[in-house]
Amino acid sequence: MAKSNLSPLQQTPQRHLLLLLIGYLAVGVSPHLFNLNPLFIGLFFVFAGFKALIAFYPRLQPRGLWLLLLTLTAFALVILRSAPLVSSETGISLLLVMAGLKLLEIRQRRDIQFSILLGFFLLITVFLYEDSMEMALLMLAVGLGLISLLVQINSLSPRGQLRPLRTALAFSLQALPLTLLLFFLFPRLGGPLWAFHSTEKAARSGLSDSVTPGSISNLILSKETAFRAEFTGPIPSPPQRYWRGPVMWRTDGLSWERSQQMMQAQQHPPKPTAQLDYRVFLEPTDKDWLILLDLPAEVNQKARITRDFQVIAETPVTKTLAYTATSYPSIAASELDPAERDLGLQLPSDVSPRVRALAEGWRENSSDAEIVAKALAHFRQNPFVYTLRPPLLGNDPTDEFLFETQRGFCEHYATSFTLLMRLAGIPSRLVTGYLGGELNPQGDYLIVRQADAHAWSEVWLQGQGWTRIDPTAAVAPERVEQQLDTDFAGDRAIFVLRPSAFTDRLMRNLHWGLDALNMSWYRWVIGYDRSKQRNLLSDIGLGWLHHRALGVLAFAIPLSLLGLYGLHLYLRERPRQDPAQQAYRQLLRRLEKRGISKPGWEGPRQFHQRLQQSHPNLAAQLQPLLAAYISIRYGQDGEKQQTDSFVKACREFRY
Repeated sequence: MAKSNLSPLQQTPQRHLLLLLIGYLAVGVSPHLFNLNPLFIGLFFVFAGFKALIAFYPRLQPRGLWLLLLTLTAFALVILRSAPLVSSETGISLLLVMAGLKLLEIRQRRDIQFSILLGFFLLITVFLYEDSMEMALLMLAVGLGLISLLVQINSLSPRGQLRPLRTALAFSLQALPLTLLLFFLFPRLGGPLWAFHSTEKAARSGLSDSVTPGSISNLILSKETAFRAEFTGPIPSPPQRYWRGPVMWRTDGLSWERSQQMMQAQQHPPKPTAQLDYRVFLEPTDKDWLILLDLPAEVNQKARITRDFQVIAETPVTKTLAYTATSYPSIAASELDPAERDLGLQLPSDVSPRVRALAEGWRENSSDAEIVAKALAHFRQNPFVYTLRPPLLGNDPTDEFLFETQRGFCEHYATSFTLLMRLAGIPSRLVTGYLGGELNPQGDYLIVRQADAHAWSEVWLQGQGWTRIDPTAAVAPERVEQQLDTDFAGDRAIFVLRPSAFTDRLMRNLHWGLDALNMSWYRWVIGYDRSKQRNLLSDIGLGWLHHRALGVLAFAIPLSLLGLYGLHLYLRERPRQDPAQQAYRQLLRRLEKRGISKPGWEGPRQFHQRLQQSHPNLAAQLQPLLAAYISIRYGQDGEKQQTDSFVKACREFRY
């Protein structure tokens, strides 16, 4: 008889399994195209493609020495081309290359099984870089495909492709309750369970830690989501939606940068006049700052609020991060620190005479508040244009913008205004972040995109403290007052209300629905941290469970369920004993206690004949019972009524 599980892979059923395995692994590995060294991704696909060719031309199968040389070469490439050597990226790269080499080694079905197990580990590594709902669904589909391959490999008879997939889906659905139980009960380690991730990632689009002309206007062309925010109370109106990011103090006339001197944590928390509580789901930025509504007051993440109200996290944000925060729309004024005054009045080494003259002219017989009003009036009354396509500026961008081009985006207005205030003797600083946010009515939360990136200025006014001034509002107030789309007319950016045609509304509702699904994913999966777990346990009456008890419970419940399921399988598969045979054996045990035993090999008839010689009276009493047992057990009269009568007679027998 042929051993099917050891048959060569060039046979049609096994070739089919091999090609399916290569396809599933290729899909599962493809997300790493954006995460790992292209060389290692290329090696995997070369090995996989060559194995697909071997499935049709078995004579190309490498053996012995060739496989050893390929393995050593691939291992050396990973070691030599990975930096740092000890990192998650190096480990994943090595696993990926070894999985490709294992494909080359496949000769029997059990090799396919081993490659499938490697495939499950590869699927897990994807979540070290990407945790979106779309990626989770893709990896789930690949995982179901790999499970279906295991079903096919272990099947005794050939099956079509749909039946193993249905079986794999049934297995997954059976495991779903236990999976959900473990997810919700497993103790959280101070943050989301998926917080273990790699920090080796390519730079992403978003705000920068410096501002140069064009740095923010480039972001306006991106429709990528920057973050989402949900509020515990009413959502602030559009003019209040200033989301604070990096704060710039130092300038050389061309660019603005943050000051390390201001990175110290606040010593005294601000005194609030009102309070806003909300939750932010920040997309990866690979930067160490968090985005909070102006002005940040508290955040539950491991971060510090600096002297200039930046929020700096302990580690860069390399994956979607959920955190709760509190902001104060305004705070009580305090005294200006001398260090802040010095930084707020710092000037570049070379300022053009006409820029200096413009600012100094506002100072004559004017208070600080009046100077601010004069500067805004200057932007409003002169032919300044708000555009996303400003002309290129030279070595003195402020002078050229104010007196020549007069066309620019928010960073042109904010940087020039900040410099003018310093020249007029008013401490000022440049703030970057986001302005606005689109309300998703299907989830009642805000979607803030990279296109909402913005820059504004803050000036120190006596009696008011640091005060937000947005010079962009003097030129394009629509940018602040409404949630708008941008369009282009020549080189000028104009603002138009969102269209209301039926198809546009349909697409907008579809977009909102999909984004609401993503928000639910972030809220209940990515953002399911210890506080949410405690709230859930309190809601179901288990709030008294402490962290250690949760760990014990998380292991005890699955083990108990598995034990019950194993007992169920045992009872279901155990052969059911005939009631007549069970009654007969109980009768024999009672006789054995009286000193009358029956060997296991002896049948009922031989037992009766032996009793007639040694115990004639007992044999006479047992004769009807033994005859009935023989008839029920070996005859044609095994009806339930006769069996019940026999069982009753055995129980009532007395000797």
